[in-house]
Amino acid sequence: MARTARGYAGGARPPATTTPTDDTARWARPVAWTCLALAGWVHVVASWSHLEEWALLGWGMAVIGMVQLATAWLVQSRLQAPSLVAAGTLVTVAALVFYVMSRTGDLPFLPAHTGHHGSGLPVPGAVGDGVPDLPGSRTEAVGAVDALCAGAQLAAVVAVSWLLPRRWLDVVTACASVGAVVALVWRLAG
Repeated sequence: MARTARGYAGGARPPATTTPTDDTARWARPVAWTCLALAGWVHVVASWSHLEEWALLGWGMAVIGMVQLATAWLVQSRLQAPSLVAAGTLVTVAALVFYVMSRTGDLPFLPAHTGHHGSGLPVPGAVGDGVPDLPGSRTEAVGAVDALCAGAQLAAVVAVSWLLPRRWLDVVTACASVGAVVALVWRLAG
């Protein structure tokens, strides 16, 4: 397939083994590893407070954080390990899906909150963050650090998608799509 100054001849798609160009890697690599490192650090630090609520949740957050930190290191060090980077990206996508689900509704497998353990984002015209602090509720408020972490994870997924070879990007996209559909069905089933 011939490559021209404007892309591939005839508008054809690049081969499945395409790797990122230097121009793409110039912006995507620092964005990916910075955002993954930030999200990983937030998860590791937040895992301690979640250990008090439920040990499995705390350890799960610690593992997510460690995987994100390891993925950040892989991206930054430019090691040729696209399968590991893809796996770390899938963990990040799963963390994002779980975050959205825990902020928009009840997750029956989580323990009920005994009290508000964080400060959510302020709501204009309301007292506090606008999320009722009801004993027994499993829906969490959106906190500023939570939102920062979710934004960093989203930016990391976008940046990593520019770095992965096409075949690994297809794997990540397919798995993330299945996960999103499962989460949506779970949410709609109530």
